[in-house]
Amino acid sequence: MNRANPAETTLAPTTNAMTTASPKTSHKMRKKANLPSKICPVCQRPFVWRKKWARDWDSVVYCSKRCQGMHHRAQMD
Repeated sequence: MNRANPAETTLAPTTNAMTTASPKTSHKMRKKANLPSKICPVCQRPFVWRKKWARDWDSVVYCSKRCQGMHHRAQMD
């Protein structure tokens, strides 16, 4: 069998966005510890700020639609 030596094979150079990103294009990310959090009144678990809640964070009460539904069911009983 003729097998090519892995050291002799040449691969085309690839560009990886992670390694080639310049400091100008990198995004500033917050650590999760710095995000605001609230306690869900239904499940009593903490939940943290999410980008999709950015405009409505003050009015967000429940951590999920499930907890919101459970709250409404509990009120009906």
